Formats: sequence, C-alpha cells, structure tokens
Amino acid sequence: IIFCLASTGSINHNIQQKLRETVVNPLREVGYVGAEHMRVLRDLLSEGCSLAGLQDEEKEPEELLNVLFNEIFRTRPLLSFRDEKTNQTTSVNLCQIVLERDADSSAMPETQHLLTRYLVSQGMFFNCQPELLLLQVPRSGKDFKLYDTVIPSPTLELGGLCGGVWGSCFICNKTALMKCSQCYINQEFKSEVQCSTVL
Repeated sequence: IIFCLASTGSINHNIQQKLRETVVNPLREVGYVGAEHMRVLRDLLSEGCSLAGLQDEEKEPEELLNVLFNEIFRTRPLLSFRDEKTNQTTSVNLCQIVLERDADSSAMPETQHLLTRYLVSQGMFFNCQPELLLLQVPRSGKDFKLYDTVIPSPTLELGGLCGGVWGSCFICNKTALMKCSQCYINQEFKSEVQCSTVL
C-alpha cells in the first residue's frame, strides 16, 4: 500500500510518502514514531478525508487506519470474521483485542494467547486466513495498563481460528464437530474438541 502508484503531487502521494518515510520506516528501525511526524500526517489526512477532528482531537488507531485504508488508499477490508452463532460476516481492517484481565493469566502474555482468547471469548473466527493481520493489543506498561508487557509472538498459529475448523477430536482423533471454549483457552491453544462419537 505504501509503495503502490499514486499521482505525484496528489494528496494521496504526499500521505503515502509521509507514511512510508516518517511512520513505517521509524517503526521498523527504532520501534517508535515521533509526535511531530504524526502531527504532519494528521494534517495531511485532514485535507483528504471526511473524519473530523484529526488536527485537534485524540483518535483511536482504528479510526486512523480506517481513514487510510477506506478513504485514502480505497482498499478492500483486510480481515473478515464470522460469528459462530449468527453466521454473520464482519469485514474490518484491524483486529482490536479487547479483553478483561484474567486472574489466572500471566502479567506478560504473548500475542498468540491474547488473540486466541479474544476470538474464542467472542465466538468469532477468521472467515479465511488473512494475508495481512493488523492487531491492536491491550495497552501495557506502568500506568493504568492491563498487562506489564505484551510479548510479540514470532509467529501466529491461526489454523484453529480460521473457518470454524477445530482440528481433531482429542479422544479419538476424528474430525471435531464442537469445542469447549474454556478448554480451548486454558489448554495452551490445544483445544479439547470432540466428535459425534464422543458426544
């Protein structure tokens, strides 16, 4: 997205260039983006989108990403989720992990644990395996944070979270037809799923 063609001199080209040079590159190099760079990007975004208050109001990362993907770059949504109960599909650009702290959970959970716990607790799964997965994890640090730190998982195992497929029955190894959400979370992502024979 940050390298796709845009007309030189257009607002989209300027946003693309600023995003690449002053946001993405610093994040890759030092893991941090300075406030002054975000201010310039927000000023440019306010000229090219319909979201009010970009220059003088606090915005959630999801709002900024939606503006970039939907209005500036006009891409299709990156993620598609399906609700287990209603079978309804929701398309979004960002998976925002919203959780309450579990009394049994570590003060330093891994991304994999948080993603799995969130999706299972919400009764959702990926409609298909995402090509690009943007996650917003719960805040961590010293003040008013959910966790002391969140440890990035080097790789994410999405197989059991895609398409409603839960793997094999933990007793007889046949194709699983259901799962216990509590076991799924507490068994370090090895779900206690069962087939019709066991049920």
